[in-house]
Amino acid sequence: MLKKLGNLMNFAHTQLQNIQVSHPLVDKMVSTAKFSGALGAKLTGSGLGGCVISIADSLDTTNKIINNLKKQGISDIWTQQLGSINK
Repeated sequence: MLKKLGNLMNFAHTQLQNIQVSHPLVDKMVSTAKFSGALGAKLTGSGLGGCVISIADSLDTTNKIINNLKKQGISDIWTQQLGSINK
C-alpha cells in the first residue's frame, strides 16, 4: 500500500511539473527525497511556499532523507509518523 501511494505521489509531481506549477528548488527537494529512499515525494501546498511531502517506509530512510535535505541547506523539516498501515 505504501509503495502504491509513493508511486501515485511521484506521478502527481510529474503532472505538476508538466503544468508548470513546480519550481527547480522544489524539484530538487523531490529528487533528493527519492534518491534518499523515499517511496514518493511531491509538491504540496497552495503556492509560494516551496513545500514538499514525502513518504518513507522506515525511520532509517526518514533520517537519510532529512540529512540529505539538510546538506542542501533545507532547514525547515517536519516529520510525522503514521499509524499502522498494511503494506
